[in-house]
Amino acid sequence: MQFSCEKSDLQKALSVVQKAINSHNTLQILGNICITAKENIVEFTATNLEIAISTSIEANIIKEGKTTVPSRLFVNYVSLLKNGEIDINVQSGDTLEITSRDSQTKIKGISAEEFPDIPTFTPDFTFYLSGEVLKKAIERVAFACSASSARPVLSGVLFWINNNELRMVGTDSYRLSEQTIALSEQFPESKCIVPARTLQELSRIIEAKDDIKINVSKNQILFSTNTTEISSRLIEGNFPDYKRIIPVDKKGTFTVSRSDITLAVKRAGIFAKEMDNNIIKVELSNEGLKITTDETEIGSGNTLVDGEIEGEGEIVALNSVYFLDILQVLHSENVRIVVKEQLSPVKILSAEDDGFTYILMPLKV
Repeated sequence: MQFSCEKSDLQKALSVVQKAINSHNTLQILGNICITAKENIVEFTATNLEIAISTSIEANIIKEGKTTVPSRLFVNYVSLLKNGEIDINVQSGDTLEITSRDSQTKIKGISAEEFPDIPTFTPDFTFYLSGEVLKKAIERVAFACSASSARPVLSGVLFWINNNELRMVGTDSYRLSEQTIALSEQFPESKCIVPARTLQELSRIIEAKDDIKINVSKNQILFSTNTTEISSRLIEGNFPDYKRIIPVDKKGTFTVSRSDITLAVKRAGIFAKEMDNNIIKVELSNEGLKITTDETEIGSGNTLVDGEIEGEGEIVALNSVYFLDILQVLHSENVRIVVKEQLSPVKILSAEDDGFTYILMPLKV
């Protein structure tokens, strides 16, 4: 195998596929990037057996071929090269000879025959989303998934398609985030659970201008752009019936500036971190939104935030960290806080009515 390409193109491709490399791999080959040169394209692939990422660049192919090279070593070396053309030539024994305008080195690889096959599948259905819409949904939903493996279904995002609507839902049982997206076509009802890590890596790779093709089968999902593919296993199991915990009735609604309430929660959080569950008390009153903490060893916090209230007030104890998490990903100018009763879930919405719902479970005090 021998080809030449621009250093900038090579470095960009490597930065994409290395996101599938797991530093804790027990198999040496899983720490390698597979390189395939064919026609006028060089394809780079990496996998940890759960996620596989492939991307391609245009290159001058002198000799077709296929090999693998250690990811960390290759990525680090290429990043230190000067901009310009790079020539890569595979000698006997899968050794890569890398030549740039002022340097030459050799990196020992492993035969591509040892690299695991990336499963292919026939999708049950296919739909499309813009990169901008998908990135926004992932940012708003994936953070709410559980980091624990105790309940695998909670470590993934539910994709629930019905008619011309997609609901993406993440929860760790203490909070829940749901984004509704309109689709351009009608589909029969279908559900699958996508690992949150897959989506987070996807969000780092795709661009807002991309058109994302999404293929779904019984146990796999594939996200594709013009040059890049990310495939992942789906999580088996049944996602919780989350709809039953979303409040339908309300007692009071408070509309407030997102930046104002973010500062208030941050100030209260300084004292709340001294208590179990980072408890703050949120009260909807005629004066405004009161955010307070109990007395701690270092003091207490009390802030009043101006806003617009509808209905009656209520005092609810919430986790300040979980509250702040959602305020930092909403990005809307104003948010609406909807309460029912002291021990009922609190609903937080974007004032823009853009299909987003966040549920925060109250704490007992």
